[in-house]
Amino acid sequence: MAELVLDPTVLAAIPPEVLAYFEQERRKAITIATATRLAEEMSPIRGSHKRSSINRPSDSELLSDSESSDSEDEADRRQTPPPPGATSPLSSVTSPPPLVTPTSPPILESSATSTLHSPVRSPSVSPHSLHRPFSSSGTSKRKRKSKSSTEEENPWGPTGRTLGRLALDPWTKMHEVVEAGIRVELARNSGEQPQVVDWTDPNSYTRGYFSEDHAGTWELCCSLVPDFRQTIMGLSLDRRTRRRICKLIDKGRRNARGEDTNNLKYGLLPYLNHDYSPVTPTISPDEKSKSYRGWSHDVTAMIITPPDLPANRETYAQVTSGKLLIDHEKWFRGLYPHDHIYDPNNESKGLFRGHVPLRASKIVLTGATSVTRAPCVPSNNCIAMLLGTPRITPRLMGYLMVQTRFALNDSPSWQRFDRAFDARQFYWNVVQFFEDGYGQDVLEYYNLHIFGSKQGRVTTPRVSSGPAVDSAIARLRRQRGLQIVEIP
Repeated sequence: MAELVLDPTVLAAIPPEVLAYFEQERRKAITIATATRLAEEMSPIRGSHKRSSINRPSDSELLSDSESSDSEDEADRRQTPPPPGATSPLSSVTSPPPLVTPTSPPILESSATSTLHSPVRSPSVSPHSLHRPFSSSGTSKRKRKSKSSTEEENPWGPTGRTLGRLALDPWTKMHEVVEAGIRVELARNSGEQPQVVDWTDPNSYTRGYFSEDHAGTWELCCSLVPDFRQTIMGLSLDRRTRRRICKLIDKGRRNARGEDTNNLKYGLLPYLNHDYSPVTPTISPDEKSKSYRGWSHDVTAMIITPPDLPANRETYAQVTSGKLLIDHEKWFRGLYPHDHIYDPNNESKGLFRGHVPLRASKIVLTGATSVTRAPCVPSNNCIAMLLGTPRITPRLMGYLMVQTRFALNDSPSWQRFDRAFDARQFYWNVVQFFEDGYGQDVLEYYNLHIFGSKQGRVTTPRVSSGPAVDSAIARLRRQRGLQIVEIP
């Protein structure tokens, strides 16, 4: 590096501390220039994989030189700190660019190039580490956390499991219902009439409006979850916390829906035929793909074919080719009994009494072991008891029918549409059928097979409306002349 010779009178006018400061910077520049020259000599020659044959110092010599220069620089830095506001009289001399400390260690080609990034070696880096290969992700790897430590406890998970089966359709977000509920409550408290739009029209929703379905779902959620209305209304001004609670509820809903989907994906296959005979061609329970179901398999295609269409391969081929569209407005054949004669003028006759939806409902609510049993009482740890509902409800029927239809189709993952079939619209068709009062006998039929009684699960002792029955203890006491004490 060329040196600049100054006039002695100029040097005499410069304070000693300023001269010491710039002497320190000059030494640092020389160290960096030396390291740069050595790095260029060690780097591969352009157009060739051979390295330069020039004799270069060893790594230990470089380290010793670097350490000695570092120690000298550190001593000078302690003795002569840079004065504030000092200007350099050597401004005409070209200085090296300022050093920039990278946020993550870059990929180095050789050990000598490590001196380019920091003139002072970090005490945490040993000389042996310079010979180790660098990785693109850094010199240190994070420890992978265990599954138990990464899983965050979800206090709203049980609430999401309940609401996902009993209140919301699988495609409605919880925050939509909550926001609609807050507007309902605020309008109710102010004496105004909330404005309702048709939820089937995607262009009718605007801020301040909500669907009648959301309003009804809000009331249902408040009746199923204790203090839900007070909790949400207490957060009416805290949107961030409110949205976080909704996300936790949606997470519980997704977990419950995924478990039910997996149980039906493999558990329903042995029970597709009415006589429990295996399906032909055989669908292996170990087959993870659903490509062999739906319209690609004779048994599943027959079940999801509408009863007013012939269940043959010609119909299946027209559906797969797109020539025939089968949407959600037609009930599929599996919803009826296997020997049912379809009456187009009375579609509700026998609807939802087929063996496939009933067996699917028992797999979800009481387990696969209860499918072949007669009407029974569910165990305490089954989903039917954990839900907290004593009977089958219209929205639970809609959820079960959607799960049944999805287990039969060939969709590889959970989704709303199966060609022209809209599962969300199908859900609400089922719900409206029961809410209109047409299917009370069907609900009693499912209550009998799942809870063991047409009225559902018995939660209180039954009280007879007839005359009191003479008990065995009362008779014995009367015969012995003992006084009978009535137990309250």
